[in-house]
Amino acid sequence: MGMAQSEILGELVPAMSAQNAWLSGNGAWRGVVKRALAPDYSEGRAWFVVRTNPGCEDRALATLGSAGYDAFLPKGKREIVHHRTKAKIERTFPLLVGYAFLAMPLDRRVQHWGVVRECHGVHSVLGMGGAPLALPGREVEALRLADRQGRIRVARAQWTAQKGQTARVLAGPFFSFTGEILDADAQGSVTLLINFLNKPTHLVLPVDELELVCELPVQTENECLFSAAT
Repeated sequence: MGMAQSEILGELVPAMSAQNAWLSGNGAWRGVVKRALAPDYSEGRAWFVVRTNPGCEDRALATLGSAGYDAFLPKGKREIVHHRTKAKIERTFPLLVGYAFLAMPLDRRVQHWGVVRECHGVHSVLGMGGAPLALPGREVEALRLADRQGRIRVARAQWTAQKGQTARVLAGPFFSFTGEILDADAQGSVTLLINFLNKPTHLVLPVDELELVCELPVQTENECLFSAAT
């Protein structure tokens, strides 16, 4: 933590009653502390990768943004064909499902990873040797520019549906729903179990309207993981 922030927080050490008020959301000084911990990009930024909880990419971006962080999830366009109408539909999909890019202040003393950890939807931060790993800034900025200009296209991955896999719906009224594959036949029809209105619901869809969702792998020594709220 920088000197200015240390001085600010040092002047704000409250009585226990004030601490309890802050924890309950009623403390008047809560906003001051939040501003003191907000990222300061005035001296530059370094880019990192955060892994999100399954299906929580947008939630992670929203909570990181509300904490003052600059983060983005590159998305690309893909053309799919509706299995009944045969109409071509252009959809937008994440380029890297389950991952987002996060900018942190260049000064490591004010990289508050604890704040990142508390952001809803954030599962972990990728790193090596027990520390977050910074990415080449020029490449990340180029990717962000391409994302803003809508120049990214997402190729259709070829895969074979198997029982027990997790898949995401790509079209129709259940677009973006994820569920477990219960059955898949030789004709390309897949039975998917989803949670709809808190009730288990079976869908039968062609494999072309689904995409495989990779499960989060087990933590390795080369990854810096933070447990976080969902």
